[in-house]
Amino acid sequence: MKKIIYSITVLLLASALLFAEENEQGPPLIDAAKKGLTDSVKEILNKGAYVNVKNSRGYTALMVASDRGYVDIVKLLLINGAFPGVKGEDGNSAITLAARRGYTDIVKLLLSGGVYIDTKTADESTPLILSAQYGHTDTVKLLVLNGAYINAKRSDGKTALMLASEKGFNDVIKILAKAGAR
Repeated sequence: MKKIIYSITVLLLASALLFAEENEQGPPLIDAAKKGLTDSVKEILNKGAYVNVKNSRGYTALMVASDRGYVDIVKLLLINGAFPGVKGEDGNSAITLAARRGYTDIVKLLLSGGVYIDTKTADESTPLILSAQYGHTDTVKLLVLNGAYINAKRSDGKTALMLASEKGFNDVIKILAKAGAR
């Protein structure tokens, strides 16, 4: 009898956590993704959590995992139906967050998941602009090879080439110039 009561208590607590609207960190799926807890993400999904749940900033678990560089969690979320094009309140999406950080493997996964390569943030930065701005050579190379618009402009009129030039990212400048950037 004690085992049955214990099991029921554990299930009720797990359900409460699983379907909580928002705890201090956000929904449990997002909290697990933020901490890089792959097994916890898998368990929460297996128990039926909504893969595209958002936190108070409009971020999904996929966005958080992409921003933190958790490749295995990104794969797991995509396999379980995460929408790669969702944007947060600030206009960021999983690919813009990954590109800004230079997580080339995640950008590649998101592209293979069908995300729009030239999606824009609130200031109209594209993944290419963000990766060039921060000097992420491999990410820039990947985006160029996959057809990113080379001459896209942010709301202030700056392009990826301009931003890379301002910071002196010579390898990025070479890639962009070779691809026809102005």
